[in-house]
Amino acid sequence: MQLTITPPTQFKKVPWKNGKGITTELAINENGTLDNFDWRLSIASVAQNGIFSNFSGYTRNLTLIAGKGIALHHIGADKKITHSLKNKLDVSIFDGGSETTGELFNGEILDFNVIVKTDSYSVETINSVNLTTVNIIEGHQYFIYCLQNQAKLTKDNNEFETLPTGHLMHISGSFKNNLQITGQMMIIIKLTKK
Repeated sequence: MQLTITPPTQFKKVPWKNGKGITTELAINENGTLDNFDWRLSIASVAQNGIFSNFSGYTRNLTLIAGKGIALHHIGADKKITHSLKNKLDVSIFDGGSETTGELFNGEILDFNVIVKTDSYSVETINSVNLTTVNIIEGHQYFIYCLQNQAKLTKDNNEFETLPTGHLMHISGSFKNNLQITGQMMIIIKLTKK
């Protein structure tokens, strides 16, 4: 098993693909770049209404982590969809190639983004507001991020590692132990290679 915890001091500031803002990159696959990656996790501030960067060939998961909310209007090849993110940890999953416009409800928001190459990875987002325990299953990559308090990773029912608020935990590789993560106000990302 490979387990890393990345502190906020190691996150990187990078420009948005469309040049209209800055994002905080938490993690990207090895040798990944803004123009060519398999998966990427980031946190971005949205301070004004506008169009989102185009990520054709990718699936996007966007979770509201601060602010009064945002409506995401998606225009795809054959349909129009609107997702309203009003509460902390509300999530929108959408095609990165759709024309997406963000409309703020009442001021700036902060969002947690997961973008994966659609043909290479599937992604599941588990957002828990209340105290929750989630099993970590071998054969997937997991990323865990806590908005408040700490999360506890247990191995065979014994406390193994603590994840501080604002840090990113990454779990991958083979393991034979029973792993569980327990916490609240946390985002759990499960990536599965296709």
